Amino acid sequence: MSNKVIVYDFNDRPIGYINSLMPEMAIVSDYSGESFARKVTNRINALEKEEAAGPVYNDFHHVTTNIRYFSDGEPDIQIKENIRGRAVFYVCSFQPDPMKRLAEIKFISSTLKDSSAAKVVVVPTYLGFMKKDWKDKPRVPISIRVVAETLEPYADTFLTIDMHSPQIQGMFRKPLDHLDGTVLIANHIRHNDYGSDLALVENHDYDVDEFTVVSPDIGGLKRVKKLAERLGLKNPEDDADNRRLAAVYKLRDPVTGKIVGGGIVGKENIKDRHVILLDDQVISGESVVKAAEMVTEVGAKSVHAYATHGLMTVKDGIPAEHRIADSLIQKLYITDTVARSMEYFDANPKIELISCTDLFAEAIRRIYYNKSLSELFR
Repeated sequence: MSNKVIVYDFNDRPIGYINSLMPEMAIVSDYSGESFARKVTNRINALEKEEAAGPVYNDFHHVTTNIRYFSDGEPDIQIKENIRGRAVFYVCSFQPDPMKRLAEIKFISSTLKDSSAAKVVVVPTYLGFMKKDWKDKPRVPISIRVVAETLEPYADTFLTIDMHSPQIQGMFRKPLDHLDGTVLIANHIRHNDYGSDLALVENHDYDVDEFTVVSPDIGGLKRVKKLAERLGLKNPEDDADNRRLAAVYKLRDPVTGKIVGGGIVGKENIKDRHVILLDDQVISGESVVKAAEMVTEVGAKSVHAYATHGLMTVKDGIPAEHRIADSLIQKLYITDTVARSMEYFDANPKIELISCTDLFAEAIRRIYYNKSLSELFR
């Protein structure tokens, strides 16, 4: 049974459609995701208008929240519009200040339920606390499980992108849709001209012998393998499973956590090739900068880096932006899962933006219409 009802003009000519069997959609955001949510809403409405091919179509709109604090530090939260009976997609991020954000996201999600939303989909563009997904030493929390248990009572489903490890999905008892950032990155690489030495252009018209995809951490091998597959990078003389990739492994001081040594698995794939470093997140920038140094030492011709989540923190008094600026990395590309102004990118010319708003807009629209997300991963 179709949810679409055709709308006719006075001359019985079809002029568009509306969805009569679906609850209205509202995209709700707080300050951490407001700009992102507005762009997603605009994109969804553009897609609705394009598909309707007429003057009548579903008009989804953005709803803001008001967060202020009492003098004792307790939050006072209000959703700015009526959401009763609506399918609500709450766009948020765990940055900045993840501990504060966790509390705010919990209170806002609870408020959405208490405001009689028909469905609540929590959409953390950056899901915090992902690094602590197992007990790496005695008497420590599995933090991401605590996050899941905290938010699940108030959410029907979740939608996010590029979690630190795929098994994090198992921490959630509610459905969680996990978008794949390598789709965006592969598309950007195909369409981005790094220079005359690289033939990476549209329609796969590039020389596979020019590139190797490298993970700055041994745990990211599956991620770089996926990107290498999307780009079609492999050793011509080998089978399809022998992709052109490598991974850096690091040895850290157990007390300070500083990198004190390491090596490269697959370094034979690096010499005289252009390296694409791929990670899910850049925090202090230490790992990706060290990886750039190591691949250059074994003969990389150039180094470009990609990360879905650009947290860009300060460590040991050094901002991540300064580490990148002083590094061997030609460019670092990050997405807008963590909000950054255009002035930020103007001030840091080595860092560039890849927007994932279109990907989230299509995913939200498909979830709303109960359509498959599988096409988004191809």
